[in-house]
Formats: sequence, C-alpha cells, structure tokens
Amino acid sequence: MSGRRDWQPRLTADAKRDFDDIIRWTNRKFGRVQAATYQEIILSGLERLKFGPEIAGTRDRSDLAPGLRTISVARRGRSASHILLYRARNGMIIDVLRILHKNMDVARHVPPDAASGVPVEH
Repeated sequence: MSGRRDWQPRLTADAKRDFDDIIRWTNRKFGRVQAATYQEIILSGLERLKFGPEIAGTRDRSDLAPGLRTISVARRGRSASHILLYRARNGMIIDVLRILHKNMDVARHVPPDAASGVPVEH
C-alpha cells in the first residue's frame, strides 16, 4: 500500500469496549497467543484506515446512516472474523464506531447517534 498516512483513526467508547471484549473472549477460548495474534490483526486494520476512509476493500454503508463505511480486518493472508464500522469527518479523523463480528446484523449495532453524522467532504 502506498500513499500518505494522514488520517487519524480513533475508537469510540463502544469500539474500545468491543475491542476489549473480543480480545478477552479470544484469550479465554483460544489462549494468550491467539488473542495476541488477533489483537495484532485488528490493530493492522486500524492502521490501514490511516490511508483514508475509501481505501480498497471498504464498503459504503450509507444505507444505515450517512457516511458510514465498513472494512474487514485481515493481515498478511490471515483473515479475521470482524469488521470495523466507521465514519470519516472533517479534520481527517476517522471515528471507528464499532468492531463487530462479520456475522452480526450491522444495522442492529449502529450507535443511535450515528444517524446525525455528516459524511466528510471531499
């Protein structure tokens, strides 16, 4: 991936809670090593967002709320079972609203205040 990493991804409180829950669950179910690997995979997905909200592999989810997008997290051929639900805003900030399992109904987990958001201007 080439280009500038000017965007700043930030986790909301809900996304931080999701992240902690995912890592805790993975640790209990599969052990410390797998939890550390999975943490690295999710953090890699967050790193990719530094290249901007519309990088390859993202999906427009304006059907749920204005400006929402998702991206699956994966790293070097290792797939993950989660997606990042996010929105870009002015100031080159990307708010990661949730980290959800790919089989979850995303519409049910959109934060209530997401509908008031305004997509970033291009």
